[in-house]
Amino acid sequence: MSTRGFTLVELMFTLVVVAILLGAAVPAIHKTILVNRLHHAAEDFRQFLLEAKSVAIQKNQPVYLSYGAWSSTEHCVGYRTGLPCYCTTAGSCDKVFTDRDYDGVNFYAGTGFSGVAAFQPYGWAPGKWTFKIQVGNNGVFARRARIVTTKTGLINLVYTDAY
Repeated sequence: MSTRGFTLVELMFTLVVVAILLGAAVPAIHKTILVNRLHHAAEDFRQFLLEAKSVAIQKNQPVYLSYGAWSSTEHCVGYRTGLPCYCTTAGSCDKVFTDRDYDGVNFYAGTGFSGVAAFQPYGWAPGKWTFKIQVGNNGVFARRARIVTTKTGLINLVYTDAY
């Protein structure tokens, strides 16, 4: 009798090994996806702030930033040239950045930012501002980034696991 092919035991063993390997790989893949979301959102937000600063310099007018929240998990920052705006009010700002566009990512205004601030026409900020960006859940997996503006107008992006 010819014995070509695999026995049922061999197939079951192979499936068990594949299942174990997949079980080990899924958390790593999930972490990679979360980290990529954080990097994408943080860099986009940094670019948003750089754009607001550039508009202030180009138009030679203050560009006001406003921070707001629709809920505990949905936040926004908007900017408008010349006058303050409210990012939670549609049409109030020239441009709005929101964490609604980034699945699983939340950001918060940190130290130095009290809701409304401005880039001055020479590009400087009146103080040091910090924005905090987080992806994941503290109990499961979390990665964080901070965007810090300096009084001289520098906008730094720092990745960290703690604020």
